[in-house]
Amino acid sequence: MFRMILRSFVLVATISTLVVSVGCQSPKDEPTTFARKDAPDQTMTLLATHSIKWKLASFFHDVPHMGIYELKSNQDTQSGTYSYAGNDQELRYTFETEAGKRWTATLTNATLKDEQGNIWLRQKESVPVTKQSK
Repeated sequence: MFRMILRSFVLVATISTLVVSVGCQSPKDEPTTFARKDAPDQTMTLLATHSIKWKLASFFHDVPHMGIYELKSNQDTQSGTYSYAGNDQELRYTFETEAGKRWTATLTNATLKDEQGNIWLRQKESVPVTKQSK
């Protein structure tokens, strides 16, 4: 009987420690804004969407990071979802518009370069995302 109680206690303590450590190690879900180098009025804001389920899964598996993005220019605003994976030197982003079109970009040294060769520079202050994507 005592062994069963002790095992239950150890199991609860282990799960509690896991949940707390996953919560403490998770990245902050703050927006990151980039401005296009040759057209600074065009900005792209990224907002990570990390759920508790994602945090728990990423503790055990290599789960890609995900979020929503908003691309603003003087003419219009587009939004969609993104995911990224990589290492400390380079991250590869995959963006998908609400219409389903995909495009990619690579982040190195706070500079994002999209597949068309456009350079996006990380801004010191980020602009909040106004529209939540599905």
